[in-house]
Amino acid sequence: MKQWVAPLRPQRGIEPAQRYETEPGMPAQCDWADFGTLVYPNGDRRKLYIFIYTMSYSRRLYVEFVHDQRQVTLFACWEHAFTFFGCVPAHLLSDNMKPMVIDHPRHGDIVWNPRFVAFAAFHGFEPKVARPFRAKTKGKVERRGQYVRQNFWVRIPDTITFDELNTRVHRWAIDRDQRIHGTTFVKPADRWPTDYAGAAPYDPTHMWEFGERVARKVTRDAFVHGQGHRFAVPWEAAGHIVHVCREPDAGLAIYQAEQLLVRYRLPASPHQVVGEATVHRTPPPERVPGQPIVHRRTLRVPEDTTPDTRDLQDYAEVIPS
Repeated sequence: MKQWVAPLRPQRGIEPAQRYETEPGMPAQCDWADFGTLVYPNGDRRKLYIFIYTMSYSRRLYVEFVHDQRQVTLFACWEHAFTFFGCVPAHLLSDNMKPMVIDHPRHGDIVWNPRFVAFAAFHGFEPKVARPFRAKTKGKVERRGQYVRQNFWVRIPDTITFDELNTRVHRWAIDRDQRIHGTTFVKPADRWPTDYAGAAPYDPTHMWEFGERVARKVTRDAFVHGQGHRFAVPWEAAGHIVHVCREPDAGLAIYQAEQLLVRYRLPASPHQVVGEATVHRTPPPERVPGQPIVHRRTLRVPEDTTPDTRDLQDYAEVIPS
């Protein structure tokens, strides 16, 4: 019966989607993908995710495997991609990742993560996110996870080290630049010079780790906690807010407002106390010889109270001789 009435049913259409091409150097697109568990040669097992970043015009690809999806990991992956391509796009399009977006209502303004806003301003790109439940907005990267799984992951042995896995995927991504792309019918490598010219050049030393100033409160014994260590600062800063900043030469600087307080080298061992805080206390004033000692707290007797007096003979009657 279903087969008989099938030709009589009206055909269901699909929502039309218009493919669009972007200008060179404009938006790059990025996404996460879950790749299950990585088994190390020694038997250890850890969660595995993949970070995928593509330049929209040329379709060049950057891929990196990671063990978590924390904000600090996302920032590091972006900077690795900037370094790999040597440029920063004008726009960066993603879905509503938690490290980026706090809330994105259907009919309202996006509530950005303040630290991510500072990261975007630090590198000079404008963040953009797809509409909720509309993944095809970033279609140039949406299916790249499946593409990596079908064309790269099937070649990986059951056990492999994390570093070797990333070495292989970087080499594989570079080889993909020489293929004829199925949409543009041009090699990504041939489109790359135009794409690169439209983006802003990136300095590999311009890293968020060395540009972010983290606010810390100085303890009462004049120490600041940072990077898993305790750093001594001048005692005058005790109880005040200072800013801790990493430096490229494995150093750390501590500022109060715009004034540099101290600069240290980061210790190699974890949980170290660096420097020595000397607290200078104001000595008490010297007492003049013969001057009576005045205590801060004294017992005050009301003026209208008459002290009770007794004859010593009264005590002799109760105390046995």
